Amino acid sequence: MISPEEAHKVWSRLAQPENTLVLLVAVTGLRISEALGLKWSDIDPKAELIHVRRSWTMDREGKPKSRASRAAVPCVEMLASIWKSGAVSPHMPAIRLGFPVRRNKGKTPRSGSILVTDYLKKAAYEAGC
Repeated sequence: MISPEEAHKVWSRLAQPENTLVLLVAVTGLRISEALGLKWSDIDPKAELIHVRRSWTMDREGKPKSRASRAAVPCVEMLASIWKSGAVSPHMPAIRLGFPVRRNKGKTPRSGSILVTDYLKKAAYEAGC
């Protein structure tokens, strides 16, 4: 378990879009598979809601894990402003995925294991956690 201060140190070392993905999971309680399954059309900025309609696991789109998981979750203002800015995905208009893999021009979403192994572990190590 890490303290809030340590969590902030780790988070602040992440670049876009990884820091937004971590923030999204932390403030909404979404499973990583649900966060990775989001499309731009799932965000309702006026109502400040995120509609969970699918998941992305093992390079496959599927249904959220449970009935309760399909409920909309609040989209906090900070997260909504990052999302609206387009900073999360430079390929937003073309593919409508929130967290695509950069190396293939955003045509596929990333996997949760890559987020942990390639980004979070490195940031945690750099933060001394």
